[in-house]
Amino acid sequence: MRSLRHTIICSLIIANRAASAVSEQDFVPLFASGTADGWSVVGGMGGQVQYQLKDNILTGSGTAKHNAFFYSPVEYADFILDVDVMLTRGNSGIQVRSNAEHETPGQPAGRMVGLQVEIDPTDRKWSGGVYDEGRSGWLADLSDDEAARNAFKTGEWNAYHIECIGERIRTSINGVPCADYSPTKERTGRIGFQVHSGDSLVQWRNARIAVIPTPVAPAALKPNSTMELLAAISALTREQRVQALTLGTIAAAWNPSELVIVQDQLASMWRDTSRSAPSRVVALRAICAIPEASRTPDTTKLGFTPIEFICMPGKMAWNIKDAKAVAGAPLEIVMTNADSLQHNLLVCAPGSLMEIGTKGELMGQTVTGKDLGFVPPSPSVLQVMGLIDPDKSGSLFFIAPPAGLYPIVCTYPGHWRTMNARLRVSER
Repeated sequence: MRSLRHTIICSLIIANRAASAVSEQDFVPLFASGTADGWSVVGGMGGQVQYQLKDNILTGSGTAKHNAFFYSPVEYADFILDVDVMLTRGNSGIQVRSNAEHETPGQPAGRMVGLQVEIDPTDRKWSGGVYDEGRSGWLADLSDDEAARNAFKTGEWNAYHIECIGERIRTSINGVPCADYSPTKERTGRIGFQVHSGDSLVQWRNARIAVIPTPVAPAALKPNSTMELLAAISALTREQRVQALTLGTIAAAWNPSELVIVQDQLASMWRDTSRSAPSRVVALRAICAIPEASRTPDTTKLGFTPIEFICMPGKMAWNIKDAKAVAGAPLEIVMTNADSLQHNLLVCAPGSLMEIGTKGELMGQTVTGKDLGFVPPSPSVLQVMGLIDPDKSGSLFFIAPPAGLYPIVCTYPGHWRTMNARLRVSER
């Protein structure tokens, strides 16, 4: 019990510090360029449901027998969400850290499952409370908080403020604190806007979000076995990998004797050609994250010479235009940014340079382009090295694809036409 209490207190301290560090400059519109591109509807069986986004106002209406949800194309972990809400009739809610389930039993049209911040016009007045949609029901109601129960005004615009940071979720309406719930088991998920079953009409406007990077603690990443190490590596988000210095934090969590045993197992996994290419890459990434001084003879042999790209100062170009690799072989690409601007590096499918370059250029016209690293959402993007700051470097580990000519390109707006190269992959 003492350990749990200590964990909760620490998480609350971290949440408070993270929220206080967010400034106005960190917020971006939830709907990029005023469009709902990529957003989807799930649920709403047995009637009509409609969502429409116009002039930065999302209107949801319906008469369905089952709840409907308009959900985001990406998942969010730690964030602060601000949005104005007007409920004309019916009931509604805002899903956070939730998942969309399709064709669930009894609901062929699907549903969302997860945390919901309530929009409740009934006599109980629990707007701003936290509800576990599709599962256990109420987690934090407002039965003992009269001020919170009177904060929401039906038929008027209400300012919702939602903080999801660590294990804690906090809400307020029109500046009045409502729910403060922890710990939550969900640490990531999609955002969704609900049109409740029955006759409902609800609107949301000026939705904006500030994403908070999730820190990675070395002690929390120390696994008990090699397989847990691989699972920990695979579970990390791209942001966490950057913060973990390309998995070095995980390696640092092991003592020298443990590292010897782990490296033997990793080397064996790498040599086992029956394993899939992705699992071999993860094993290789774990090996490469181990400091050279701690490497065993077996894992030292697995090192290889990387392909080094240098962003030449003021020239909007790399130092090389052609690189070579062998299909099925391990490959590392390192990029050092000697320029004064940010650059990324994408490895793309053969023949897709124009498509990816043009899409990256268009992302420069959106308010969320930089948040997405100017990486176009396309299946032609095979490998991504995110934006690298001046005087910094980044790397990619992967298995070389089948033989072919693969474009390598920087998709920061204005860069792709000159900052591109070719990866020539040949058969063994």
